[in-house]
Amino acid sequence: SLTGNPWRSLGFNAAVTLALLALSIWMAKVISVRINRSIRSLHVPALALGTPELLSIPDNEIVEVNDVGQALMKASRMIRERVVEREQGELATQEMMLAKQIADRTSRAKSEFLASMSHELRTPLNAISGFAQLLGRSGDTLAPEKRIRYTENIMEASTQLGKIIDDVLDMASFESGHVNVNCEVLDCLEVMAEVSRTLEVSAKKRGILFTVDTSANLPSIVADRGRLIQVLLNLG
Repeated sequence: SLTGNPWRSLGFNAAVTLALLALSIWMAKVISVRINRSIRSLHVPALALGTPELLSIPDNEIVEVNDVGQALMKASRMIRERVVEREQGELATQEMMLAKQIADRTSRAKSEFLASMSHELRTPLNAISGFAQLLGRSGDTLAPEKRIRYTENIMEASTQLGKIIDDVLDMASFESGHVNVNCEVLDCLEVMAEVSRTLEVSAKKRGILFTVDTSANLPSIVADRGRLIQVLLNLG
C-alpha cells in the first residue's frame, strides 16, 4: 500500500507531462506554420520592392508581420514617388536642352542672315547712289534715253532694296525655319539684264566690264523673282 500509491501518482504525473508535451509540440507546430505562412506572404512583395509598381500586401494574422508588410508598402510608395520625380526631372531636362538647341540654331541663323544682309543691302544701295550721282553730274546734257535708263535702274534697285528690308523685318519666318517663296515663270535673260543694270555702277568703279549675252537661247524657269535676284547679286 505504501509503495503502490507513489507509483500510481508517478505514472499519472508522467502521463500528464507527456500529454502536455505533445500538446505543446502540436501548438508550436501550428504557430510555426502560421508564422511561416505569414512571412512567405511577404516574399513576393519584398522581391518587387525595387520595381516602380505599387505593392499590394494582404492583411496578416500576426501583428508584427503585418507591420512589416505596411512598412514595405510605404517603402514602395516612396520608391514610386522618387521614380516619378526622376522621370519628370529627366523630361524637364530634355525639354530644356531641346529649347536651348532651338534657341542656339535660331541665334546662329539670325547672325548668319544679318551678316549676309550687309552685302545684299550694299549692292542695291550702291546702284541707287551711283545712278543718282550720274543723273546729278550730267544735268541737262544727259541724253533722254540714258536719263530714262538710269531712272529705271534706280527704281529697280529701290524695289530690290525694299524686298530685302521686308525680309529683315520678317524675322519670325527665320525663327520658325520657314521662308515664304512666291514662284512664277521667269525669263532668264530679263532677270539677268535687271541684275546687270544693278551691278553696272559697281562694276565700272572697279574697272570691270559687266555684260549679258542676250544671244543665248535660255529657257524660262519657275522661281521666286526676288530670291533669284538676291542669289545672282551675291554671285556678282
